Amino acid sequence: MPDTPILQLFAYASLTFSGLCIAAAALMFSYRQNYGWRPTVLVTCHGLEGVGGSTEYIATLHFEFWNRRKYPVVIRHAEVDFGSLRLQEKVSATGERLTWPTFRGRPVFRGDVRVDPTSHHAFDCKGAFSKRSLDDLDVSARVEISYFDPVANRSQKLTTRHRYSFKQA
Repeated sequence: MPDTPILQLFAYASLTFSGLCIAAAALMFSYRQNYGWRPTVLVTCHGLEGVGGSTEYIATLHFEFWNRRKYPVVIRHAEVDFGSLRLQEKVSATGERLTWPTFRGRPVFRGDVRVDPTSHHAFDCKGAFSKRSLDDLDVSARVEISYFDPVANRSQKLTTRHRYSFKQA
């Protein structure tokens, strides 16, 4: 028969450990309740625009920035890298910009967009490229968004990848 002091020591240790586990879980829940989750970026769809007789296609990529924080954040910069596709700006005859401005062949968005708590902002990225076979069009698009987090007092980056292809699975 085990001694009572040994059983008491085991009971105290196990109760202390379970109390610490509950306190850690409560700490995690209270942090998420006060600050929310990290923002995320989701690609919703991609497409291709073209005009008969033209030598160019316009690649489109629709993506959304979801602010899951409990306070507003500010999007400062968004950039889309279409991999091997080298994009250029396209302006209509009336001077209207049909695509995002490009920097080093990548469409970029610069501006301050305030995203309220638990809401989202949608982007419609467009970039022109010279025509090529659609069967050959299989690239990994990378979307990178820089946003300012006022509670952390610093800029942070979000990155996601999306397969840009028109091949049938």
